Amino acid sequence: MVIYRSVHHQLFRYSSPDVSLKFLQGSVKVTTLKACRNAEKEYFKDEGEGTQAITSLPGRNSLEASDLAKLLGVEPAAIHVNGENAVVTEGIDAIRRKERLADAFIFCTSSFEADPHMLKKFGNGCIKIVNPVNFFELLDDHLRRVVAPIKLEHCIVDDVEYAPRIGTYRNSSDKHIAFLKPSGQPKDFEKESEVRAVWIPSQYAIEPIFLNIPVIANLMEAITSE
Repeated sequence: MVIYRSVHHQLFRYSSPDVSLKFLQGSVKVTTLKACRNAEKEYFKDEGEGTQAITSLPGRNSLEASDLAKLLGVEPAAIHVNGENAVVTEGIDAIRRKERLADAFIFCTSSFEADPHMLKKFGNGCIKIVNPVNFFELLDDHLRRVVAPIKLEHCIVDDVEYAPRIGTYRNSSDKHIAFLKPSGQPKDFEKESEVRAVWIPSQYAIEPIFLNIPVIANLMEAITSE
């Protein structure tokens, strides 16, 4: 099942012309968070993929149940705070909760069409995905045929949010950690305007995989290729 949350209805995939040609013929690579953390090419590499830290606030603070629930990463209904100052934190390091998604399959696209920055960074080949929902439904179906179909969670397609991976319980992002990336130099990830599909496995090791899906070519067209 594909849950499509992106606000974009046309997506684009960038790579070198030879890789773009193979993609147009139905050769689709689905990578992993772990592969992105350890990528050899520095501009691909993001050691913090799938991580986030939530901290308490500076100074002395009395926490309500909703504050404490977010700080601990639990549902508010699971927390009961009786009385004022029942729970007090002293400084941002009073509590620091770290989240790390061990691994997940991901497929990355951009909302930018024939963007000069993307063409320069990833190669002068731009493929337009003309029907993203159908594209990801087809990709999801073929991926599940190959890798433990009952052990993959739903495919989520969403826009990446460019925000700090360390935040307090008051200003941290509500996005799933698989869709968080930092902004600013040196890598300027926000210039990619990324939309990604994520499949989280249930307790088993995964590796990047190539899928052969010739019919998927019907959902794509070349925009730029040399």
